[in-house]
Amino acid sequence: MLEVMLVDDEPAARRGMKRLLENHADVRVIGEADCIAAALSMLEERSPDVIFLDIELPGGSGFDLLGMLPEETKVIFVTAHTQHAAAAFDVRALDYLLKPVRPQRLSVSLDRAREAKSARNLNAEHLTLSDKRMTRVVPLRKIAALMADGDLTRFLISGERSALIGGNLGSFVPRLSAASFVRINRSLVINLRAVEALETISRDAASLSLRGIEEPLMLRRTSAARVRALLSGD
Repeated sequence: MLEVMLVDDEPAARRGMKRLLENHADVRVIGEADCIAAALSMLEERSPDVIFLDIELPGGSGFDLLGMLPEETKVIFVTAHTQHAAAAFDVRALDYLLKPVRPQRLSVSLDRAREAKSARNLNAEHLTLSDKRMTRVVPLRKIAALMADGDLTRFLISGERSALIGGNLGSFVPRLSAASFVRINRSLVINLRAVEALETISRDAASLSLRGIEEPLMLRRTSAARVRALLSGD
């Protein structure tokens, strides 16, 4: 699944792009923003593979936002202006689309995005975790979840003790190349392949059981709903 975000100050442009993307079954729009500030706020909770990014935005330009993104997050500029194309490719943009976007041209861009994600997945099957006591090389498949703990991140590892590692949660998300890792909210990333059960506890809470992790995680209603949707493929 290719998860994308749309950043454009024109609602009609976002609607048009969503309609085009609906023709691609492996593409999911996980967020929309109409300015730099809104995009940054959304990126605290979501980690898209690709951002379709307008250049002229309230509060700054698309180039400003690109400079704040991790290298693993790819950008496809979408604009009505041709004069920025050279600069876009200089700053590692994946592609440059002119409005109105043609379906055939969008397909080319999505193929590039798929190739970039596949290459990233091949390059990282393990994660090196270091704390004051030791350094561990952990297969990604054994990482069940990551939890924010202030400026630290706690890794829940199937069948092993957890690891509390320096660095905030957002700094680790780009290194989780496997498509099964999903950021559920601002403080939690889970490996969907590690999910054993999601049980409703009350109207506002649910219990998430992960393979090889003794204690279940408690989720609020919105987070539980997101997990259910991801597990069902909705």
